[in-house]
Amino acid sequence: MDKKEFRAFLKKMTALITQGNELRAYLGLAPVKTEILRAGMAIAALDKEHPLRDRRIAELDEALKFLHLARSLATRASSSRSPVDWKQSRGHFRTAQGIARALRLALESVDTATLPIPPCQAGTIGDGIETANGIPLVPAIMPVVFLAGTDHEMGQQYAMQITALYGPWLLGRKAGRHLSPEEMEILAHWEEQLARHAPEIIGFAEGMAAGCRELGIPMEYHDALEIWTGVLPPESDYFGAGGVRMSTVPPLACSGVAAWGSATADGRLVTGSAGDFDPTFSATIVAWPNTGNAFVFTPFGATGDVPALGSVNMFGHPGMNSRGLAYVHHGGTPKMIEPKANWGYGLRRAPAVMHVLRFTDTAAQARDLELGFPVGDVGIDSGTCGGFWADDCYGCILESRHDPVLVREAGLLGEKDFLYSANSALHPEAGKHGWLALEREQWKWEAPGGWRPTRFAFFHKLGLVYSGSARRCAAFFRRLDRTKGNITLQTMMDCYREGGTIPAGDWREISRHYMKTGEWGELSPGNASNGILAFMKPSEGLYSVCIGPLTRGIPPTSPLFASTNPVRGETNCTWDLHLHDSPEKTADLVAATARRLVETSEKALQNYRFSQDSLSLARAKELHNKANEELAEAYRRIRAAVELTGNDRLGMIAGASCRFLRAQVRARQALREHGDKE
Repeated sequence: MDKKEFRAFLKKMTALITQGNELRAYLGLAPVKTEILRAGMAIAALDKEHPLRDRRIAELDEALKFLHLARSLATRASSSRSPVDWKQSRGHFRTAQGIARALRLALESVDTATLPIPPCQAGTIGDGIETANGIPLVPAIMPVVFLAGTDHEMGQQYAMQITALYGPWLLGRKAGRHLSPEEMEILAHWEEQLARHAPEIIGFAEGMAAGCRELGIPMEYHDALEIWTGVLPPESDYFGAGGVRMSTVPPLACSGVAAWGSATADGRLVTGSAGDFDPTFSATIVAWPNTGNAFVFTPFGATGDVPALGSVNMFGHPGMNSRGLAYVHHGGTPKMIEPKANWGYGLRRAPAVMHVLRFTDTAAQARDLELGFPVGDVGIDSGTCGGFWADDCYGCILESRHDPVLVREAGLLGEKDFLYSANSALHPEAGKHGWLALEREQWKWEAPGGWRPTRFAFFHKLGLVYSGSARRCAAFFRRLDRTKGNITLQTMMDCYREGGTIPAGDWREISRHYMKTGEWGELSPGNASNGILAFMKPSEGLYSVCIGPLTRGIPPTSPLFASTNPVRGETNCTWDLHLHDSPEKTADLVAATARRLVETSEKALQNYRFSQDSLSLARAKELHNKANEELAEAYRRIRAAVELTGNDRLGMIAGASCRFLRAQVRARQALREHGDKE
């Protein structure tokens, strides 16, 4: 074996070892998340006045902290290849599982003992982001960034504000990457598509790189562009089978729903959206570009990365603009209907969504613009365009954009001025094309759920996804059809607040039964996998976000670990942002909502009619105090912004708005504790 062969052999073996460690880490998630899920449901069954409830929630959050440490170290080890990182990661997985299992057993046996928790060194980074042993922890309340001006300026502001929120490490992970000549060539092909169809992203990426360098983060233009496009060529087969990679199975439970016109109480559009993945370091983008519409958009990760899935090129949902157009959901990934011969380079989904929000005013215009984009990287589906668009008069879901054109509109499945989607194709013509046509005898179509397998097969890559999606879509239809004519934003929240059921019996037995038959309880769009929930009423500029579910202990859609995405410090409450025509006016509206909620919480505490020894009252007071602290800090920043100019001033206003939003959530939590409404 010569030196060249030896280096190739060594590289291959290193890759195999890394993949083996990554697989062990991925498999380590299953028992931990399952124990956390079961413990969380047991805690939710406790009365609010139960003397152990608060302590058990705190212990559950400790398990979640160690789970996050384990995953963070596994991510770092994938790059560093450090045996120490892998060893520590496995140790934290074991610790998280041990805490969660001990907690579940204590709850089941009514054991009152305090659980032993290994110590961690606590700290903060960025804008009050908690750390454990120096590792940042995902916040429980979604932050925002405010961007305004040219594309370059907005990219620069994005880098500055993300770094102010989370510290330099987050964007630093994407900086200084050495790309091979082949990767640079692939990146150039993606760049060419952006230049043709969404050139503003190029200016944004240039600004991101410049903003990072100003902060001492060595990011170059190609580093920033890679966040939006990746450096892999388009896939050649479904999910990359036989192509450049084997993509991870998509999340099992993302969903979106919209109603307008005759279906809603006032004729205006209202929506609900769920991103069902493990929440990570993200920020909702609120933008006022020099050209086009102001818009709001929530990428699932601030640098385009999502736990377990890796880079998704800034993919996310939902979004809306200042003209009343809403991007509700991806519309059913994985669909993969267009013929393989048409696959190739095109726009990734996030650049397409942001371009459409910025430069179109209606859902019909959004539809027509997306139909004109290249087919793109259909093999991973989320890698190309096509989504769920709606306004006050019309809604549509693009399931296939070329050969065939399949645009799903209200009425196809019995809807009247409402639409819904999960993680499957629902158009009846989809069965004649793509992978569905290749195995047509294994699939059936029926309204209102769309396509599903004729029989349950646990190891079919799409069988699990489509089975659950069809049942959740049917749940959407039942609720909206029953309430059509009276649908409000509250209806959309109820779709996610009210969970399904799980079968009675021993967990292991019902899990084994599911593996054989696919039988579970009633499924709901609101479930334990909800990582980010968002609700919109674009006519009022309203954009509301909650990290995690709206209901503590909400049941999963299956016993699989992918069906639960637990959130440390879950709040079960949304914040409200009203998009206005400038950052200052938007911040004023965010502040007004925070003040109103804090004042309402204050009155509720003054008028509390039950025992002063109530644990709920104690929690409400603590949360109300936190809301006041956030409010005071927000106003301090607003005063400081007056003395600043340019990007510094905008960043300070954005930071103040983050604190106003935190105050809203804490006040809502306080109100919930003593049962008062807003």
